[in-house]
Amino acid sequence: MRDLKGKAGLSLVLIILFAILGNLLGELLGNNIQTLTFLKEFYSIGFTEPLTLDLGIVSTTLGITFKLNIMSMLGIIFAIFVVKKF
Repeated sequence: MRDLKGKAGLSLVLIILFAILGNLLGELLGNNIQTLTFLKEFYSIGFTEPLTLDLGIVSTTLGITFKLNIMSMLGIIFAIFVVKKF
């Protein structure tokens, strides 16, 4: 059971790492190569406005947005493939 938790944590770290690397690569290629400008376009997933819950005595604001480009999506897919392989 412990091994499964360790693998899930490592999988999450790898997916986030490859998403960040894909994002950086997409920005780099999109800014420097004229025909690849579509790689730096972002697609937002999540709440556009944060959700606020005010209970009078306690107030909290929740929100999450993922900004992905094509290369970060490919990085996530590649990371999932790597995790499944090992």
